[in-house]
Amino acid sequence: MNKNTILKLMGITLIVLSLIRIFLILRFGTPSSVFWISNHVPLILGLAILFRNSFWILAETAFIFVGEVGWTIDYLFKLSFNKYLVGSTAYMFNPAFATPLKISSLLHLIVVPFGVIAFLLIKKKPKKAWKGVALHLALLLPIIIYYGDNLNLNCLFKSCINWLPTIPLFPIIFPIFYALVCVTPIIYLLNKLISNSSRNK
Repeated sequence: MNKNTILKLMGITLIVLSLIRIFLILRFGTPSSVFWISNHVPLILGLAILFRNSFWILAETAFIFVGEVGWTIDYLFKLSFNKYLVGSTAYMFNPAFATPLKISSLLHLIVVPFGVIAFLLIKKKPKKAWKGVALHLALLLPIIIYYGDNLNLNCLFKSCINWLPTIPLFPIIFPIFYALVCVTPIIYLLNKLISNSSRNK
């Protein structure tokens, strides 16, 4: 199977599964949940992969990387040891939670691998991908603020992790921390992989 076919299949898979996920959220869940980055980034990433847009592939993969990897580790840890690391997947084991939403949540497991593989296959090193993350965040923030701290979309107003305290000025500190400590290093590392790959040819 050639590179273009693999990219096309990955893009279409993410788009289809994301649209199913969004439909199920609207049908069985809370519509505002669509604005969690884990519920709409896969659609954007799928489109970026389908159209071979390395800028948005890198931006969206970096934006969602830590959250998705954390979800995956927490889920697999629970399956393996019957304990949570952070508790972000507790809803997956709640009998009251809608089964279709549980099944569609397994999309979490493939988003980052698809993003990383697609980026490495395209092998184009985009400039300033952080601007894509900043734009996405700028568009998302007014929506998060509109829904307020009761819904706590994307954990902006208070910590979603048991061992991470909600400190004063959390809504200001958290986005800055996430951008500097979680997003920026991923952009750097993925670009470094492309550079090393090109150098070894």
